[in-house]
Amino acid sequence: MKKIFLVLFIIYPALLLSQEGIYIKSIKFYPSRTIDNIDENSREYSEIFKRSSTCLVNYEVVVDVEQRTDKDKFINIKATFYNTNSKLLEGCAINYDVAIDKYKNLINSTGYCGFEEPGYWETGSYRVDIILNGISLKSATFEIKE
Repeated sequence: MKKIFLVLFIIYPALLLSQEGIYIKSIKFYPSRTIDNIDENSREYSEIFKRSSTCLVNYEVVVDVEQRTDKDKFINIKATFYNTNSKLLEGCAINYDVAIDKYKNLINSTGYCGFEEPGYWETGSYRVDIILNGISLKSATFEIKE
């Protein structure tokens, strides 16, 4: 009985958002040296980054929104970064609202975590959880190598 309850508990929140017509299509990562937004065409996506040259690890999340109203609305995006031990990285919980254009179905949003200089990341695996409107929907991982 517990297994069924746990499965329903995990699936049910995702069903709530799918009824609102909100889906995460993808989460990708790319490095940068500054917080300036990098043009989409210049991004070098990867899941593995070198410790010696990585300052910031940026995520790009693409959200698909089925419009069911003539009004613009907002969704709340929260991204949290965790280290190999599943410990929240200090200063790497990002929470913001994004306006949904009633004429577009895709939202492309970015955020980052890291350091001003390379060499400060610890080697290992990291996880980013993306939460939309308070419901955890998707996680993605990247790795820092020596």
